[in-house]
Amino acid sequence: MAATAVSSHPIQHAIFYETTFATPPADAAAWASAEGSTADRFRCISGFDIGAMRQASVQDTRLKASFQDEDNPIKGLRNVDVGGLSVALHGAESETSDASQVTETGFMRLLEHVTCGLTRGTSSVVDSTVNSDTDFDVTGSPGLDEGLFFWIEDANGDGTCEPVRVLTTSSSNITIDRAPNFTVAQGDKMHAAVQAYIDEDALTDWTDANASTVSMLLERYGQSWQMSGGVLQLDTIELPRGDQPRLNMAGMFAKVLPPGDGGNVLPTWTGTVQGDAGMAVGAGTKVHIQDVGTTTRNCLDVISATINWGFPRSRAETITECPANAEGTAGYSAEKAQTTIELEVLIDTDHQDDWDVGQEKIVTIWQQAEPGDCWAIHASRAVLMEPPETGEAGQNGRMTLRFMAKPDTISGATNTNRAKSRIQVVLG
Repeated sequence: MAATAVSSHPIQHAIFYETTFATPPADAAAWASAEGSTADRFRCISGFDIGAMRQASVQDTRLKASFQDEDNPIKGLRNVDVGGLSVALHGAESETSDASQVTETGFMRLLEHVTCGLTRGTSSVVDSTVNSDTDFDVTGSPGLDEGLFFWIEDANGDGTCEPVRVLTTSSSNITIDRAPNFTVAQGDKMHAAVQAYIDEDALTDWTDANASTVSMLLERYGQSWQMSGGVLQLDTIELPRGDQPRLNMAGMFAKVLPPGDGGNVLPTWTGTVQGDAGMAVGAGTKVHIQDVGTTTRNCLDVISATINWGFPRSRAETITECPANAEGTAGYSAEKAQTTIELEVLIDTDHQDDWDVGQEKIVTIWQQAEPGDCWAIHASRAVLMEPPETGEAGQNGRMTLRFMAKPDTISGATNTNRAKSRIQVVLG
């Protein structure tokens, strides 16, 4: 076969949510037919490193018969640990009308695989009883529960939304964690939220009903690489100024099938590629920090922000291949690691005071936007893990605040995993 010069484009990543561990779609036609239900293609900011998608090579260590003898290498396991996948963080992609549930998207399916917990809420409206900006009734049956999020919109405002979290419920009455930046009144919209939260049972036990494994198909250079029996982990959330917010991910898989004889034929895709572009960080982006137990918003001027998600995945390594395609792999669990939020902020001695007294904080980083474009990263309980670090950012003084997120202690929730999750991604 003669070599040819081939463009690296198009570059496509497709994810298939396996119903049987390590069993990918049977062929290209099966990949294409699964799109939109159990498989999605994504427009990524950056893709997995193709160079890592290859079988291991093992040296033959037998003693040699003569000085110059060498033996051919032994073909090793086809396990893959790969990084570099980055997708844009964005909202729910459309507005959800009153009394309706958020429509599922491919981005939501991806988030659910990564966190193992996800709920799609139902929209409502503020009713006639308004006791305060944090205590009021809502209409309909939106599945009220402690820890549930809404995106509240001022009916007489500019059409943008703010995230609020339900602390208590009683019939149609709710109290929320903070007062929005307007006076709450009857008719204000309570847009449904999507919450991706940590389900620790599913993360630590891959046989749990909420756990999932994936196959992936990467198209590049006119060829395709297929990986199966894998999991994706969220490493960091990056918020570059004036650029797209992004979720940075890595993956581990039980088997890779590279291009070549016996490899995959490229599917003929007919569905819709998933993944919005998101909005530039800095325009409408907010960082709010408040003391736990208070309802007052404090918007910080933040120079930079990085979230280390925690919960790295780990392979259950074996010397067997029980399910087909699961070479040396029995499944996946998760390791214990801290969830941290690092913020560079302008100098304020209050942060040192918070360190001195061990003040617990609610930390919410969010995008104020119209319905469909909203997102938030939320930690219900966070504490400084070290004293603020003072330095310079250009010609300005700055402090670096390193928060460690902790599980929430909210009581009364029906969905306890959602209520206590130490960090969440919230879409609206």
